[in-house]
Amino acid sequence: RKGQQQVLDILNNQEHDCYKTRELKVELPTGYGKTFVICAAYATLKQLGHVDRALIIVPSDEQFKSYLNDIEEDMRKMGAKITGAVPAQSDFGLKYHLKNEAEIFVTTIQSLSVRENNQRIAHDYIPKGKWLLALDEFHRLKKESKWGEAIEAITPVNFTLAVSATPNRTDRADKVIDGDIDVQISLKEAIEEGAI
Repeated sequence: RKGQQQVLDILNNQEHDCYKTRELKVELPTGYGKTFVICAAYATLKQLGHVDRALIIVPSDEQFKSYLNDIEEDMRKMGAKITGAVPAQSDFGLKYHLKNEAEIFVTTIQSLSVRENNQRIAHDYIPKGKWLLALDEFHRLKKESKWGEAIEAITPVNFTLAVSATPNRTDRADKVIDGDIDVQISLKEAIEEGAI
């Protein structure tokens, strides 16, 4: 898909501005393959030596379960070897991280907003590794909110990938990740491409 390829082309160009800002913002319509983009971005950044861990933050329990059920298989399908994907907020998630038995960790923004979970990730996870922070539906992360504060508490990381189908907030409030979108595919473009 065109938008997915654009993300990979940018990440494979180490002279791109995203390596100066250490973030990439992507708008893809629902059903276009944001999960694939996150997986492919992690695999690319890992291969280039920029990251060796991923923390994926999603807005719902449904997405949380979907990522955990699908991500290892998705990575295998694209030929990317990973040690495992586990919930970030669990005791065994931390154990797997410390023993290098998992490298992709998934949590919801609601769970990350719980003080104990946030402190665990900020103090026990992030200092040990080179992290990709992947924010699914990043437009929901209002800067001046509990969710925004939770994200800011775990940064800086090595690289941030922010993806959303609708990156603009209706209330026009500042987001934790703001600025111009680097890759943008409209619903019309996706339909014309036959992607959805």
